[in-house]
Amino acid sequence: MNRIYMFVAALVLSLAIAAPASAGCQNVTVGADISVIGMFQDNYDYNDNVSDGVSEIAVFSHIYIDNFYTEGVSTHIELALENPLVDANSVDLRVAEAYIKMEEFLTKELTVKIGKFTSKWQLRGDMWGAGTFENIYPYMVNQAFVLNGNTVGMAFMYDATEQVTLTFTWHKINETYGAPTNSSDLDLILVRVDYTIEANNKLFGAFLYFNDQAEVLNANVWMLNLGIDYFLMDEEALELYFELAYQAGDSHVAANDLGTMAINMGAEYTFSSIETVPYIGIDVTYFQGVDGTTYGYQNIVADWTKTLIVENNFMGPITNMTPGWLGVKLVGGMKNVMDEKIMLDFVFGWFKADGDLVPIGRGDGIGFEVDAVASYWYTEDVVFTLGFGYFVPDEDLAGFADPDAVWLAVFACTITF
Repeated sequence: MNRIYMFVAALVLSLAIAAPASAGCQNVTVGADISVIGMFQDNYDYNDNVSDGVSEIAVFSHIYIDNFYTEGVSTHIELALENPLVDANSVDLRVAEAYIKMEEFLTKELTVKIGKFTSKWQLRGDMWGAGTFENIYPYMVNQAFVLNGNTVGMAFMYDATEQVTLTFTWHKINETYGAPTNSSDLDLILVRVDYTIEANNKLFGAFLYFNDQAEVLNANVWMLNLGIDYFLMDEEALELYFELAYQAGDSHVAANDLGTMAINMGAEYTFSSIETVPYIGIDVTYFQGVDGTTYGYQNIVADWTKTLIVENNFMGPITNMTPGWLGVKLVGGMKNVMDEKIMLDFVFGWFKADGDLVPIGRGDGIGFEVDAVASYWYTEDVVFTLGFGYFVPDEDLAGFADPDAVWLAVFACTITF
C-alpha cells in the first residue's frame, strides 16, 4: 500500500509538470515544504529514578500543485506526508487539501471555494515574537485559538467594502454512512465579519455552530468569537491583542449544560530603533473549566502553541489532565541578529488549573516552564532551529511530593515553499 501511495504521488507530480496547458489552464505551479525534526524528551512521569526518555527524528512534507485557469479560476491540491517518515519504510500520504477557487464569481466582490480546504484564523497572523516556534514545524505550530478546520465544504468570501469582508463557510467534519445512522454527522456552519481599521489594525466577529448529530461533542455547540489586534505608537512598536470565545449549546445530557469562555490576550513591545530589534511581552491564556454540572470549554478544532511543553498541540499538552487552565507567559527575544540571520525567543510561563485536575482532588497547581528557541537562516529559504524547554511540575499535577522536572530538546531543519 505504501508503494501505491508513492506511485500515485509521483504520477500526480509528473502530470502536473508535463501536461500541456489545456481547457483554459494558463499556468501550473508545483512546490514542496520539508521539515526534518529531531526531538528528545525526558521525565514526563516527573520521576528521575524511572527511565522514560524518548528520542525521535522524523520528516514531514507537504507537496503543492496549483493550476491557474482563465477568468479567475484555479485549483489547489496539497499532499501531506505527515505521520511521519521515521525510518526507511514508513509513509503516510494523505490529501490535505483539494479545492476549486473562483474569484469574482458572478460579481467582482465574491470569491468561492469548493472542496477540501483549511478554514483557519489566527488573530496575529502566522507568528509571534521573532517567529522561531513557527520555524520548528510550519504546519502545526499555529495560533488558531478557536478554529483550524481541514474539512470538505464550501466557503463564500464577499468584500463588501475595502475594509469589510463577510465570510460564510459550511464544513463536513464527520460523515456517517449507512442506515440507521446515516444522519449522524458533525457539521460546522460559520459566519464571520472582518474589519480592517487601518494598516495591520483589525478586528473580527464570528458565529460558529457545530451540529453534532454524531454526539462526539458534549452538545450541539454554538460559539461567539470576537477579536482585535491593534498597533500603537510610531513604527507599530506596541501591539495589543484580545480574543474572546464564548461557548454554549444544547447538551446531549439533560442534567448538564454549557456556558463557558476562553480568552487569549496580551501585549508586545518591539524596540525597533535598536539594531537587534529586541522585544518584550506578556501573553495570557484562559480556558474556563468544569463548574458543577456545566461543562468546561471544549477545544473542538483549535490549534494553538505558546510554549514547547505545556501549551503545545504539536508535542502534546500536559494540560490534557484538566478541562480548563490559566497560563501567564512572559516573552522576550531578538528579531534581528547578524542581519536577520539569527532570531531568538524566550518564554517564562506559569500555569494553574481552572477546575479539578484528573483524577479529582489534586488541587489546581500545574507548574512553570522556561523555554529558549533560536533560529538560524542559512539561506532565504532554509532555516535551522534549536529549542530547549524545562517544565517544573506542581505537586498537584504530579500527584506526589517533590516531583522532578520535565525537559525537552528539539532540532529542526525546514524549507518552505
